[in-house]
Amino acid sequence: MLAREHFGFKFADEKNLKYGLNNPKDIRASWNYIHQERQSSLYSAPELHAIESRIEAAWRKQIDPKGPPEAQKRRKSALDAAPAGRIALCNAVELTGDEPPEWIELVPAGTFRTNDGRGPFENPDPERVVAMSRAAMKGGIPID
Repeated sequence: MLAREHFGFKFADEKNLKYGLNNPKDIRASWNYIHQERQSSLYSAPELHAIESRIEAAWRKQIDPKGPPEAQKRRKSALDAAPAGRIALCNAVELTGDEPPEWIELVPAGTFRTNDGRGPFENPDPERVVAMSRAAMKGGIPID
């Protein structure tokens, strides 16, 4: 979802025209403001997630492709805290032709959405995801 423009300015909160995304200074300030209790408490969980996602996307585009350092730490700690075998992401992949493809990308690296529009999802460390999956699945990766 793209941020709304208002008189040439982009905002992460499209409804209230808050949290500017126009330059690195605005993006850093927006990231800090949205994580203050008095600001984040104004939004529902889905609204807050959408605003954070817009700020992260602007950060990746204008400041650092890895995103805000705090977001990177949060994603890593979420992976660490997840019990083995408890994370699932389902996505339909359309197969065309008579022969199956040699490779099927199950979870892309970086930020992505599923074909049905769910997301955005983050895969900041694909090698780690593969290593954790292999360790948890002794019999291989199931594809049905």
